[in-house]
Amino acid sequence: MADHVQLDDEARQWQARAHDFANEYIRPAAQREWIADPDERFAWDVIEAGSRAGFRTAAVPPEYGGPNPALSPLTLACVIEEFAVADPGIAICFNHAIKDARAVARIGTQEQAAAFFEEFVEDDRYLTATALTEPEHGSDRWIQPEGFHLETTAVR
Repeated sequence: MADHVQLDDEARQWQARAHDFANEYIRPAAQREWIADPDERFAWDVIEAGSRAGFRTAAVPPEYGGPNPALSPLTLACVIEEFAVADPGIAICFNHAIKDARAVARIGTQEQAAAFFEEFVEDDRYLTATALTEPEHGSDRWIQPEGFHLETTAVR
């Protein structure tokens, strides 16, 4: 576990909890990456356990069912760091949920936040994702089959 001298006691407690959770749940689940069946491969049990432990909803403001107070960005980064040491893929699932919850809390309207967080907090499997696009092509910079490019169109 990394020793970050600038962490306060609460941050160190969350880091230690994340470290223990990663060793107990995430590290063993990382072996599922090699299972052919995607229904068996994805570690929903780890997502659910992490949700019950408060990791997935750690950035949710208290008025929407999150911890009081919502965790600092530094504390959240330490949680994700501990998860990533055990398995980067599972860490990304939690990272997206945490950063997207922070985005809704910071820039969403009250109506958007209320609608999003009601379902997000209640559903232990609620994960988020981010879509990217570039001019004339989608997020295919990682996929390079010859002559294949994703394209998107928005119509109002």
